[in-house]
Amino acid sequence: ILVSLGAGTYYLDVNGRNPERAYEFSLSASLLGDATPPTIYVQPSVRLTNTASISLSLVASDTLSGVTGVRHSADGLTWDEWIPCPPFDCVLQVPYTLSDGDGTKLIYVQAINSSGVTSAPVSVSVRLDTMAPSVAGISPASGGSTGAARPGIAVRFNEAIDTGVLAAFGITVLDGDGRVVPGVSRYNPTAYRVTFTPDQPLTLYATY
Repeated sequence: ILVSLGAGTYYLDVNGRNPERAYEFSLSASLLGDATPPTIYVQPSVRLTNTASISLSLVASDTLSGVTGVRHSADGLTWDEWIPCPPFDCVLQVPYTLSDGDGTKLIYVQAINSSGVTSAPVSVSVRLDTMAPSVAGISPASGGSTGAARPGIAVRFNEAIDTGVLAAFGITVLDGDGRVVPGVSRYNPTAYRVTFTPDQPLTLYATY
């Protein structure tokens, strides 16, 4: 017999008989209501990505009822199906696909316990960028000239660039014979600008 019981203390009386003697005993059981929502933590595999396929590390807990599932959403309104997890050891790595279009994406997650109480949604942001940076300006301009012997040759991009790539390669300046001009590249992250300064003065009236 299946019955729905609320929180409280219940007593079960069990009676029986065997051929030698009759016996009986009582068993009490307490049902505790759990109105406390579970907690959930989320960590994306990346914060900046050029692909829509990422993963989410989810950790949810509920010390009384245990967690029965977690779910995610792209807007906090329309949710995907609940993902089952071990009640008292809910640690999951789940795949997630970002919505179409470049930009910052919010990902919402939620947990539910065995009493049916859900956590408040928790959100995390991931930026999707599938377009390579483009050059927005060069100074001096192509075909132009400079009066400085060691000019700052600046290249401005339309967005932030990978400083690791800049450190490895920088800006390459060639003389008229195709030889690399030694120098130092410095990046201004606010202006998205890389400035190259040659180590030695450039040759007067030469083309680079």
